[in-house]
Amino acid sequence: MIFATALVVALGLASTAPVNDTQQALIGLAPDLAAMPEVSLTAYVVEGRNPRTIRQNMNRLRPRMASGESFDGLTRWQFASRWKTQNGQCVPETIEIKVTVSVTLPQLAQYDRLSRSDRQKWDRYYAALVQHETNHARIAITGSKMMQEELRKAGSCDGLDAMGQRLAEQVSAASQTYDTQTNHGRTEGAVFP
Repeated sequence: MIFATALVVALGLASTAPVNDTQQALIGLAPDLAAMPEVSLTAYVVEGRNPRTIRQNMNRLRPRMASGESFDGLTRWQFASRWKTQNGQCVPETIEIKVTVSVTLPQLAQYDRLSRSDRQKWDRYYAALVQHETNHARIAITGSKMMQEELRKAGSCDGLDAMGQRLAEQVSAASQTYDTQTNHGRTEGAVFP
């Protein structure tokens, strides 16, 4: 049983895949996010030696949602469940919800060629963007724990799919509310230039 919502998409790199240079750079730039076992990081490489060119290239390359909206960073997740059975029926108390989170972030290709002032602007922006996407990941991870807790309370297997779908939609709604409150991270400083 997989609970899907508008924001739930399987994307990213398998955790057993070898780490390439891009992934290694992302791990260095977002260590707290990379340390979350449920999270995989993906990058889109942005060229540019000044803020204007960087912004133009980011606007062109940044990830898009199914709705067509694009963002500098994007966090997507997918919930999957498993449980034990007894006499051919699921045992709700044994339900486990696993979440897989993929975070896509920009990677600046020519960081060393920026002026000191522009590097400082990028660094502030990037730290805020990483923190914003980290908070989305936390919403999904916390949501998976809450889903597991609620589904384990079900008295029977009847209606578990609908209940799981409703709970997954609540997690997506919480993430959307966070974006509304922060204007997709802008009020937190995720603005460049």
